[in-house]
Amino acid sequence: MWYTFLHSVEFYVVMTVIAAAVIALSARPSHKGPVIKHHVEGDMVPDTPVWLSPGLRIRCNESGTVTLRRVGLGDCPADTMMYLTIDQHGFDLEITEHCVRGYGRGEECGEAVFTLAFLAQERYHIKYIADPSTRMAAFTLHVRPGLTMEVELRD
Repeated sequence: MWYTFLHSVEFYVVMTVIAAAVIALSARPSHKGPVIKHHVEGDMVPDTPVWLSPGLRIRCNESGTVTLRRVGLGDCPADTMMYLTIDQHGFDLEITEHCVRGYGRGEECGEAVFTLAFLAQERYHIKYIADPSTRMAAFTLHVRPGLTMEVELRD
């Protein structure tokens, strides 16, 4: 009697709707929280070798900070200051590089050095955009002490 309901069309329609709801809830992206903005000023380093291609040299330090070196600034004017704006959305980082003329020390610069002190020992998905040249890179960084990596900026 009641088991005949298990073989009816209505039962299968209800089960299909429930299954679709479970799949929709499990496929929903997780909440990452609000976007946090960071501004990091770079130290312009003179007398460094000229790199053939623009890129990034990244080192995770024992202290928990990350040193990001922007290399390949051969055409950078002497009075340039560089800073980064970083939008952090969970473990996704969008880093935009900015060059400002007229605020530097007046020395020739070969690279800019940035220290990121706000990253935890996690895996981050990073999109780096070089503002003046429209070059970019997308990569994954697993922050752990001693890790070093090089990333080339592409057009």
